[in-house]
Amino acid sequence: MLEVTDVFEPTKANCVSEDNTSFIFGLWLEGASWDPESRMLVEARTTQDFEKFPVIKVIVTAKEDEEEDKALSDTEELDNPKPTKAELKQQEEIDRINEELR
Repeated sequence: MLEVTDVFEPTKANCVSEDNTSFIFGLWLEGASWDPESRMLVEARTTQDFEKFPVIKVIVTAKEDEEEDKALSDTEELDNPKPTKAELKQQEEIDRINEELR
């Protein structure tokens, strides 16, 4: 989960260290401004080329078991893709030739 804070200068007081939490800071906007009321990027409101962006709070959460299983399954498919018909036919031909050579 990401949260754009109202903080522009991180300190130990306003960016309290918590488990599974990180802070991203030092970002700048070019050609845009951050509207804290609407919490959105808006057209640049100043003539400055760059405007400081507030600190972003990142909270890491654990996936549910079902989501983890699906993600693992998806990864396994990428690591071990199913062969195409052409690849299967080619492998059959290789196996046939190897059998003949024995």
